[in-house]
Amino acid sequence: MTIHRTVSPSTHLSYLTNIPTPSRNAPIKRLSLMIHGWGCQATHYIPLITHLACHGLTPESGDLFIALDLPGHGQSPKSALPEPEKGGIAKLILQLCAEVLDSFGLQHNQTETVIYAHSMGIFMALEVYSSLGNVISHAILSDGAHSRDSAPEGFDLERIREQAVQYREVIQDRLNLYFGPRTSKAFEEQTREGFARLDFEYALRMSYWYGGFDAGLAKVLDGLEKRNREAVGAGLNPTKVLLIQSQEAQGSNGRHGIQKGDVTEYMKFVRAHLSERWLQEWVVEGTGHYPHADDVEEVGPVIEGFLRD
Repeated sequence: MTIHRTVSPSTHLSYLTNIPTPSRNAPIKRLSLMIHGWGCQATHYIPLITHLACHGLTPESGDLFIALDLPGHGQSPKSALPEPEKGGIAKLILQLCAEVLDSFGLQHNQTETVIYAHSMGIFMALEVYSSLGNVISHAILSDGAHSRDSAPEGFDLERIREQAVQYREVIQDRLNLYFGPRTSKAFEEQTREGFARLDFEYALRMSYWYGGFDAGLAKVLDGLEKRNREAVGAGLNPTKVLLIQSQEAQGSNGRHGIQKGDVTEYMKFVRAHLSERWLQEWVVEGTGHYPHADDVEEVGPVIEGFLRD
């Protein structure tokens, strides 16, 4: 299968897809939207897209993949969102998806939507969910974290500029904590190169907005729980959530790998707000922060089973 890169005319976001030329003779049954994390890029999803395509999720089966580069990441320009500290990413993502679906003669409520998200991208995925609701059939959330229950201090550009300098000085060493024994040399080099090119000031301005979103995350998850209960009561399908956890990002021991049976702080937090009726979990042992790339032979079949359920 060939993965193609294209650019959205309306949002100017760059994205990867398996169907570059829309055809209304090839009906789309499922849109798989993939959102990467802070400092990452759409290409991190290529191993997973390739695996899923090899196991039946193809254009012929009606499966359309969109893995986007967030503004200021990968090949998407910062100009797509000039003031990221004020939000607006979810609106751009929804606009991109609507544009692509429209080219197939579809709207969001006319096809199944599965959303994949990694790390900080989970906040964006849940922000998109807040707009689409149960149009999203499944949410696959990889190695998330919840770090604050109160809103960040007021926006201070000078402080962010100082932090950007500090991040750039330490990021290459810190990345050692994020790679695991199954991280390929090519993926490590690609990721290090991406961070070397990253505009840290811009990326930290973006993370400022999602610090505020994180502070209200309990309310978002409670809303998902409420919508699911209402959907089931009305005879509709709920949004099912799969947590794939590979590291503990919180606590006194710092970032580290986990083992089967471990329950991370993030898992505890999500369990407190979502019923096990629509929440599934999978722990990837002894690995890094990128299970959707490093451990696709393990997580790929887990995702396939989750989507079939």
